[in-house]
Amino acid sequence: MVSAATAPIFADQPPVSATLRCEVAVPDVTGQEPALCEAVRMALSQAHGLNFGDDPADLAFVMTIHDLRPDLIVAHLEWRSARAEGRGPQIRFGLLDTTLSPALHQRFADGLVRSAPLPFSPAPSE
Repeated sequence: MVSAATAPIFADQPPVSATLRCEVAVPDVTGQEPALCEAVRMALSQAHGLNFGDDPADLAFVMTIHDLRPDLIVAHLEWRSARAEGRGPQIRFGLLDTTLSPALHQRFADGLVRSAPLPFSPAPSE
């Protein structure tokens, strides 16, 4: 489990604490889960200004991986806070001519975060 410390979601609001938990519904025979979880943490951090650290949290994310192979990831993102909860669509990221790498993990994570209708605005661009 990766946890998040305080960070502002809106520039004019106080910091919000958050966590990210990654669950794999199938055996992770490829050993990719830790790298995928880190990629999603980075995507959330970059898109929404979250800094990851310790529990407890005001905002909790869960990425559930439904299928994980050397050339395929199928997953969705959920979130919960005191004010809102939701679930993004299940995303399928497959490759035909190569296997997954850290750069491709990040592309998957960025798409997963972009596809989720999160209940707050992205962090302002700097």
